[in-house]
Amino acid sequence: MEQINFSAQFPRVIVSIVVGAFFILFPNFFENFVMYIVGGVIASLGGVELLSYFMAKKSSSEKPLPILAILAVILGIIILIKVEVFTSIMMFSLGFILLAIGLGQVITYVELRKKLVVPSKLYISPALISLSGVLAILNPFGTIRALVVFFGAVILFSAISQLISIMVIKRIKKGNN
Repeated sequence: MEQINFSAQFPRVIVSIVVGAFFILFPNFFENFVMYIVGGVIASLGGVELLSYFMAKKSSSEKPLPILAILAVILGIIILIKVEVFTSIMMFSLGFILLAIGLGQVITYVELRKKLVVPSKLYISPALISLSGVLAILNPFGTIRALVVFFGAVILFSAISQLISIMVIKRIKKGNN
């Protein structure tokens, strides 16, 4: 049987506990984190395209100015400057998607009910999905904050569970030796 080194997992568990606690204690920091990455990537890709345009040797036929690259740089910079606006737009859009999915499921069950007996319990999930969509539409920043805190709690729970598992398995191994 292969030997498992639980001591090697300990640093990862500690880092996970710290990261999970950080997500829970400072959710505002992570709310816009994804949009900063998106803005930075868009601006960088546009910048690289512009740089390669200006560094390329001019051929006999003049190359047109890379308008899309310029627009990408401008959009990336705008996202980086107004990250809160783009974050709320993203959550607002996701809210409409959730609402559409939930209502679509309800409509499917209503149509199905004309042919079959559909248990009322099946309506719970689409109702919760629709409710989540409405909440995301009405309070996009509160929704993203709640998701960040939930994600942190899951990381923290997972790390603590793994730490307990490591301790229990070490105790079992000591008892077998």
